[in-house]
Amino acid sequence: MTCEQLLKNDVLEIGYYQKFDGKHGKLALLGGRDCWKEIQDSVSSADSFIRKKLAKLEEKGYDPHDFSLPTLTEYETEIAKIPEYSDGLVLMTKWNWRSTDVQPGQELGLCLEQGQNTMASCWGLKKNADGSYEKKNNSYQINMSLIPVGAQLSDYTDIGTYATPAFNGSWLCGNVMSCPKNEW
Repeated sequence: MTCEQLLKNDVLEIGYYQKFDGKHGKLALLGGRDCWKEIQDSVSSADSFIRKKLAKLEEKGYDPHDFSLPTLTEYETEIAKIPEYSDGLVLMTKWNWRSTDVQPGQELGLCLEQGQNTMASCWGLKKNADGSYEKKNNSYQINMSLIPVGAQLSDYTDIGTYATPAFNGSWLCGNVMSCPKNEW
């Protein structure tokens, strides 16, 4: 089975499961070794192509950062971390909210931390003027003990643009889906 099939069919081994926000949110630590292997294989199959394209950009005098891309050196540093980055466990969250509670232009999100004086890993989604949500989520790493009263996720820098997806606090989020009122 592919990782997507495993996730859709809920056949991953669950190591930890907790509900939050009045049972509207769920957090699970899943045995995702198959998913991690699939990620490694995908990166490996694209590696040569990416290296060539980044090298060509730099050879022509372009700064890859201007295109929200890493330099070849940054890319190689991140790629070298992949084999040892995870033990194959996957942290997944699911959260339901009332769409009417979020106004256009506002961002909603979720932060997870492991204790005081640690960096929280957060994801956020911004609501568009037409009521839809941005397709790409924002990712943040925030020292929760330093957050001032009234702060919002959008006050912080989105690290997702600079981080390798699913690495070092950069979240991958699925599209926002509507659910019937009786499921809320």
